Amino acid sequence: MKKFLIFFTLLLSLQNFAYAENPEYIFNSDLENKYIEYTGLLKENPTAENYFYLCKITYYLNDSKAAKSYCNSALDKNDGQKNPDFELRSNILSMMGNIYSNTYRNKNITLDYYKQALELKEKNPQTDKYELAKLHMNMGFAYYNSGIKDYALNAYNKALELCKNEEDKKYNIIKAGVYNDLALIERRNQNYDKSFEYLQKGIDELENAADYKNHKMLAAMYQNIAKYYEYNGKDKEKAIEFYKKAAEENEKFPVSNLYTIFYKNYADLSLQERKQRLKEYPYDISANIDIGYLQSGLNDKLAEQYFKKAISVNPDKAYTYMEIARAYAAKYLDTKNKIYLLKVKEYSSSAMNKAPYTPEIYLGLGLINILTNSYNQADKYFENYIKYSKDEACANCDIASLYWYFGTNKKAVNKTIKYINRAIKLNPEIDNKYKVILTAAYRKAGKTDKAEKLTKKYNFDDIIE
Repeated sequence: MKKFLIFFTLLLSLQNFAYAENPEYIFNSDLENKYIEYTGLLKENPTAENYFYLCKITYYLNDSKAAKSYCNSALDKNDGQKNPDFELRSNILSMMGNIYSNTYRNKNITLDYYKQALELKEKNPQTDKYELAKLHMNMGFAYYNSGIKDYALNAYNKALELCKNEEDKKYNIIKAGVYNDLALIERRNQNYDKSFEYLQKGIDELENAADYKNHKMLAAMYQNIAKYYEYNGKDKEKAIEFYKKAAEENEKFPVSNLYTIFYKNYADLSLQERKQRLKEYPYDISANIDIGYLQSGLNDKLAEQYFKKAISVNPDKAYTYMEIARAYAAKYLDTKNKIYLLKVKEYSSSAMNKAPYTPEIYLGLGLINILTNSYNQADKYFENYIKYSKDEACANCDIASLYWYFGTNKKAVNKTIKYINRAIKLNPEIDNKYKVILTAAYRKAGKTDKAEKLTKKYNFDDIIE
């Protein structure tokens, strides 16, 4: 059970995005209409401000490539002016930091952009206080991810100080974001009660945020309160209650109707070139939408498939349903009551329906079925994990690891052997740790001759039992 919880903590851990990047014009309006409006404005008036606005819209549509491109264009336009707007430049740099933090996971580049943005804001006596507080909050998490805890806490305190005594409800979002991050830090330090305290503070701020209420952030906080109840053995029924509350909040988060959007990023590419791009980047929202758009009127059913795939790229809601399925799996392992197995299947299906092209969903669902000894069903999920993964060899290694560490019988050992051999066939240079596992699996399966051959071939000892 402990290994089970650790794995899911890693796979579906508290999701920390730049939460305070929650401007009212994004969350209180239709993204697709704003996109159409501003692409038209950009064509007539290609200003730095219009490029930056499109950067933010595409960022919230999870199209980071387009957002990054618009940000770079905004910087070029702004810097090319006779009198550059330094406040705008700092906001663009801050957004670039968000993009690198959330999408590319590059800590050094993220911090570099944030530092450049902060330097400009601190030189400007008229800088926007809200933007400055938001930047300090985002820098706090960037510092923490880089292992610089003191700097992180200092940045969070600055963000809270800037929000002090502010009546505008949008400041509640920043305070909630800070408390959410502090909750994560305390949880990682195993200070669970302190983490719970911060989560409660964050929820209070969100519930008082009026029209600025961020359902996505609230869902994440409910999810982490559920983990508090579950991982500490406090109250598993309470955990499931909060997982369901998280799912309800995620349902309120506006998923844009991407059917009406046609991104211009690849307007000069032919249909064949777009299809080739989709092979290289199967989760690229723009490529899916572009092809769907070009198919409209030619093949409506095919167009609809591409549009639905684009919509499914955002898996946040699916992860919440996976958490509920996992919580019921834990209840089943404790009680052996088959009612909980039915719940596992119900919420697993909901997870798949919400994000049918997201590989991690299938990996998690496969593990749930290993834990309940439903290996045939697990393999069905794993085949989809392989199908939608970018690296087939690595995907097979991931599956083998789950069977090895979480399986409980000889069948799981044979599955381990099967998937590692697949991985070696695809990539003979896979990490030696998987070859060590394979050697140990052969021994456990009674195939000592094969284990000895591997030991000699790769020149290592069988050290895994």
